[in-house]
Amino acid sequence: MYRATTRAAALALCVLPLLSACVSGSLVPPGHSAGHSAGPAQSSAASPPATALASPASTAAQAAPTSAQLTAALPALPAGAKPWVASTGPNGLLDAAGYVGVAFGKANAATDLPIELNRGLQSGARWTWATTDGELVEILLARFRTDIGAQSYYLMEHAAKLKKYPTVTPEPVPGIGTGFVQSIASLDAYGNALVRLHAVAGDTVIVVNVSNPATPDPTTADTLALAIAKKLCADQGCSLG
Repeated sequence: MYRATTRAAALALCVLPLLSACVSGSLVPPGHSAGHSAGPAQSSAASPPATALASPASTAAQAAPTSAQLTAALPALPAGAKPWVASTGPNGLLDAAGYVGVAFGKANAATDLPIELNRGLQSGARWTWATTDGELVEILLARFRTDIGAQSYYLMEHAAKLKKYPTVTPEPVPGIGTGFVQSIASLDAYGNALVRLHAVAGDTVIVVNVSNPATPDPTTADTLALAIAKKLCADQGCSLG
């Protein structure tokens, strides 16, 4: 997964977001139930979903201009990992309404969607997987009409995360000028440590959420974010400095 007035409730991914299935800061593992999370809907596909997944309130036109670019930026499924989807939302391409529902929670979508549309949110994407050693990863991409819109969203998330985790010092994301990552060592109800990463690549905000048994794993989040950011900037002609 936020805004001070709604994010605490929406943290029910939180975006990652895993992840968007996060309850009280915990990433709910596949097969467990907590609130409105659910077990995995697994697929044998090794590549990110390429089909646009729109909410009932969406229009195909919202996602069409950028969907292929967002898909191309998502990493392939790691060897041995399996994708899974919580009941909070699907993997794949999302229009603006679909992204808000996944990132902030369906209960908050009616309030948050107008705000994010005003910020210039155009489309999004979500890609999650679980590895054989118990690590859960969620990636969320949010594309805005302008770079300023992406910066605005990023700053909102930065402020919200500082408020939610006041004792966790944000660290820079290696190779990305505008980004931060928080490693939350305190364990959730399932014995997992969490990592929350937010970064900006041109007109797109990158969110990477990682849940790892016992010890936070910021390296995975950093590596994924940098690879995605490089692909996005190669497409947009933006700089990561």
